[in-house]
Amino acid sequence: MLLGSNSIFRGRGAKRRTVDSVVLSQASVAKKSRGDSLVPKMVVGHGYPVDHPYNKDGYRYILAEPDPNAPYRQEFDESSEWGGKPIPGWLYRVLNPISVLLALHDRAPQLRVSEDRLSVTGEKGYCMIRATHGEPTGWLYRVLNPISVLLALHDRAPQLRVSEDRLSVTGEKGYCMIRATHGVSRGAWYWEAKITDQPEGSHARIGFSQAYGNLQGPLGYDRYGYSWRSRMGTKFHQAIGKTYCKGGYGHGDVLGFLIIMPDTNPKAPLIPPSYKDRPLVRFKSHLYYEDKDDKSQEADVTLRPESKIICFKNGKYQGVAYENIFEGVYYPAVSLYKGCTVNVNFGPDFWTEPGQVDFPHRGMFERAEQAIVEQTTSDLHFLTENHGKLRLENAVILPQ
Repeated sequence: MLLGSNSIFRGRGAKRRTVDSVVLSQASVAKKSRGDSLVPKMVVGHGYPVDHPYNKDGYRYILAEPDPNAPYRQEFDESSEWGGKPIPGWLYRVLNPISVLLALHDRAPQLRVSEDRLSVTGEKGYCMIRATHGEPTGWLYRVLNPISVLLALHDRAPQLRVSEDRLSVTGEKGYCMIRATHGVSRGAWYWEAKITDQPEGSHARIGFSQAYGNLQGPLGYDRYGYSWRSRMGTKFHQAIGKTYCKGGYGHGDVLGFLIIMPDTNPKAPLIPPSYKDRPLVRFKSHLYYEDKDDKSQEADVTLRPESKIICFKNGKYQGVAYENIFEGVYYPAVSLYKGCTVNVNFGPDFWTEPGQVDFPHRGMFERAEQAIVEQTTSDLHFLTENHGKLRLENAVILPQ
């Protein structure tokens, strides 16, 4: 197995991490016979399993799929000698979803997300959910990228309820958050949200969040998020509320969010990490790369000059909400208080057209295909850079 310096595994006797009372064990082949293949069973439509480990305690879980381009892939599949042995991470790759959706893993657990993962409902206090896709976010495997931008099952507070199509989310109790599957670090990108149910006393804060944003709180509580609140139309960043759109928004309103991040010397890399040097863990018959948060990136307070976040209400321009935002990868995000339900629309068929914007922009749905190309490039770079070094007989190599 490929182990990095941040791996929690130290051999057969190592402690096992748990996520939501389910043991995460070192991924190994159990009773593997000739021709067996560890191919995860996907949910029809958005390509994600129903159950997904949550990102928590400084660890993130990236769904993996077998990498047919990895060296010795066929030999591994045909071998019967790997029973009980760790699976080298480079045999897999990141699985990219086909759409940007609300993330089931990157949300507060009390939020309820619809089956299509385009709607979210809150309960009680503020909590947040982010979208599934991010840019710059072992070797026989690769990261599995969905082919759509959806709400992320893994990047959410666990109390949120996500719809089956991962385009709707419902909150519960206090504020908590969910992010989308895909994020952006350069260019101009647009997405929409609609309040489809708003019981008395429930509220929403919607906008953009980095991966380090706190899921168990309202979007805009920390420096990693920028939000627009339904109540009074206040905008929030670093827990500071400022007047933005008088009257706020509510049931039936369509909200548009445009983020503009100029390409002038962006700090984010052009391709994401391959994760092939990360350990694989098993969760409910699926394999995930386990990646520990980089504290140095959390501490980055560099501002992006000329960057903007602009909001729209029912197609009408509300003005620039934020300028010169922090550097980073930003995901569409929804945080809900109590039983509010929000549907999301990442395109291509948007509900409204953003008015008074001459700046060329793209719908968030385009990030899905772009992410697949970038992830494939990253995998090829890893395999090329380590050509001749990757062997089944000495899989414990490649320090991070």
